[in-house]
Amino acid sequence: MATLPRPFLRMAVGLFAALVLTACGSESGPDDTSGADPSDTASAEASDVPSESAPTETETETSPPPSSSSASSAPSTTTEAPVTSPVDDLFLTADEMPGLNDITVWTDAGTKPEGSDPFGDCAKFSLVDSGADEAWIRTFEADGNQRAAQLIATFADDKSAWRVEQVLRGWHRDCAAQLNADVEQVNPLQAAQVSAGKSFTYLLQFGQKDAQDHHFNGVAVNRVGSRLSIVLIDNQGQDYNYEPGQEPAQQAARAVAEKLG
Repeated sequence: MATLPRPFLRMAVGLFAALVLTACGSESGPDDTSGADPSDTASAEASDVPSESAPTETETETSPPPSSSSASSAPSTTTEAPVTSPVDDLFLTADEMPGLNDITVWTDAGTKPEGSDPFGDCAKFSLVDSGADEAWIRTFEADGNQRAAQLIATFADDKSAWRVEQVLRGWHRDCAAQLNADVEQVNPLQAAQVSAGKSFTYLLQFGQKDAQDHHFNGVAVNRVGSRLSIVLIDNQGQDYNYEPGQEPAQQAARAVAEKLG
């Protein structure tokens, strides 16, 4: 789950952001369950919370061309000196980060500014370069092939955060091309039942064709007001079986909503 650096020119990023904002302003459809830009009020956020009977969001699974790499792009979990961020209290703690099984014990591996590297296997740009005022990343590690990370980004207003949420949905649609692996499966978006804001999750599976173990990377995206959170929970193994709603990413989405709400 190592970071995949993809440097780019800021002029190109500016053009990309402009095109994305134009597209998001006119886009509607199954990707956006809210159906409209959010207002800047708390009551508008509350109306975004899915009902208990909200259907699972659907996306058409992409069948990508085969390639050779199987590395996941969640940030490295090398332990660093403690850093205090303006959003320290909003991050999940090691105890709050959902485990992949009952014996997972996470350790906080440090917090740092996002930088320019994209966060996650589907990302094309950093969130700071996509319009965030600031973004911070906290990484976690555990025994074996388990790693996790959370990014929290702050935007100028609720609408800016909503627009970048739409960008993240677009990156999910294009994710197969980003994975660059022999076996690639990008599962559909699923709405998460959360106490505040909006949230969706999805699972990535990828690796070498003849490998016994593949990466299973669960992703949870939360938007509450002018903040976005992305949680990545990655495991390299042979299977990934959970009851509906109990997947690590779904558990993370609920926990993040409690912290950001």
